[in-house]
Amino acid sequence: MPEMAQLAVFFGDQLVGHVFDSAPLSFTYSDAWLARPETAQIAAITPTAGPISSAAVTAFFENLLPEGELRRFIASSKKASTLFALLREVAGDTAGGFVILPAGQSPERPAYQATTWAALAARLRLPGAKTLALRLQSFVRTTTQQMSKRLLSES
Repeated sequence: MPEMAQLAVFFGDQLVGHVFDSAPLSFTYSDAWLARPETAQIAAITPTAGPISSAAVTAFFENLLPEGELRRFIASSKKASTLFALLREVAGDTAGGFVILPAGQSPERPAYQATTWAALAARLRLPGAKTLALRLQSFVRTTTQQMSKRLLSES
């Protein structure tokens, strides 16, 4: 029987645990994280040994992902149809300082590269950048319209 796919979850360079491709999504804190004197739970996921499958696990990992049009774009372009697949596709730095990587990998030290406005403009002319820019414009327009309606209805 093949091993269940998993992703490592780090906070800074410390391994917090692993998230597993199960239904529902499950998470296991690492032994090292649980052994820390200042053990902290992530969100509402109680720090206990063993697999945890709960609404809190799903909610925490859902909230690390982009929302709306950008999320739909990633899902359709990467053929990612599950929460785990989306996490795998956006692996790396996420909201809140968490880093999600394939199991067995560790976060690398940040490396910064000097750039220029001309180099940035050239990257934005690459194939795919225009499609994403158009989708983001649509997302901003839709979000602005929704917020305007909400503000008007609250006044």
